[in-house]
Amino acid sequence: GGGVVGYMESGRQWHAKDIGQTDRKCAWMPHGFMSVDTKLGAGKAFLRSLCHQNAEWGVDFVKHYCIFGDDLNVNEVAIVSEVLKELDRPILYSLSPGTSATLAMAKDVSYLVNMYRITRDDWDSWGDVAAHFNVSSSHYNIQPPPLLLDIRMKTVKY
Repeated sequence: GGGVVGYMESGRQWHAKDIGQTDRKCAWMPHGFMSVDTKLGAGKAFLRSLCHQNAEWGVDFVKHYCIFGDDLNVNEVAIVSEVLKELDRPILYSLSPGTSATLAMAKDVSYLVNMYRITRDDWDSWGDVAAHFNVSSSHYNIQPPPLLLDIRMKTVKY
């Protein structure tokens, strides 16, 4: 006894290996699953437990990686958003990364989150910095504040 017990549903014990979608890999971190099968009760329970654990730890801001842009999973975003809104205190919810984020994608998630990232990292490139302003202006009118846009600007050396 005393070991970690997985999620139980319909007489079955579920573990992370049962709910991870190994076919959905994040482009910058392909060595593990980055998405949870939200059609399963166990997948929803896993996300719910993470949100509750963050609240218990006093976390105020959750940045959900590999979920937007090329990695969009609106269903997972909706479930996390719903759980965070049910908590006793507010936790800001942000999506990342922003690679290939489109206006249509932004409209799909804008009512579910407090912030979403719309650009990829820039690494010492003024061209990337300039492009961030064009992208941010195109996303500006998706929803009025308090929705925030994250353009992920790094320090540029010159």
